[in-house]
Amino acid sequence: MSINLIMGVNPRPTCVISLVDYSISGGTLTANFNYTLSSMGGYDWWGYGVALEYGENNSLGQRIDLIPKGTNRWSAKSGSLSIAKYGVTTTPQSFFFRLNSLYPTEGCPGDIYNYSIDVDVAKPSIILDCSQLIFENPFFVSYMSYSNSFNHDLHVDINNEWFKGWYGYSSGTYISFSDNEILSIYQKFGMPQAGFKANIKFTLRTWSGNKEVGINSAFVEGVIGGTSKVMDRGIWKNCVPYCKDNEIWKPCISYYNDNGVWKRSNP
Repeated sequence: MSINLIMGVNPRPTCVISLVDYSISGGTLTANFNYTLSSMGGYDWWGYGVALEYGENNSLGQRIDLIPKGTNRWSAKSGSLSIAKYGVTTTPQSFFFRLNSLYPTEGCPGDIYNYSIDVDVAKPSIILDCSQLIFENPFFVSYMSYSNSFNHDLHVDINNEWFKGWYGYSSGTYISFSDNEILSIYQKFGMPQAGFKANIKFTLRTWSGNKEVGINSAFVEGVIGGTSKVMDRGIWKNCVPYCKDNEIWKPCISYYNDNGVWKRSNP
């Protein structure tokens, strides 16, 4: 794809603009173009020179002097240029060009043309999976990122309230709740029995440097696994232990002594 910029009279110089490639990183889009300015001959105001003006919007703002002042006969000139746009979050994106004279004269400047391109814009990363979530066990969340340069924060809502965050989180890294957090989860779910299931919300926030790209969320089913076992008709079963605090029964974490070392009970 290319666009033709035309300006002036007798003869009319024409500049062909074509896209070479583009790159986008952290919301910054850089597009590289080739140009070829051509005319078979010249007289009169060609001596005033020809400029190519360009920019990321129609206020232009950048210029290349293609044909210098005093040149009265020429055929073609080619080259390349780059234009950067910042904070790009949508597609398509347009870049703007115009031919002008280095001195005001008839038919100058030319019209402003835009070159529109579709780009793969920066997108927030997407949560793909969560390992089997038993609240008492380590677990991980995996996600797909659109750029290796992105950073991520992960946080979890329980009962529609923010509960905990992990900052600078990497996909597939094991994380866990502390004992106090597990007790808080028990209380939020109303002192449940082992095997109780509840949906919780994970939110992944994507950053490019200090600029937020966006967020994505997913609901995950979590299970109360229990922290101890009881014998029920000959079968050991996980349970949530309770202790009495000021006449109120509250869930607690149980421990056992293993060769002088206190360890948290199953799991």
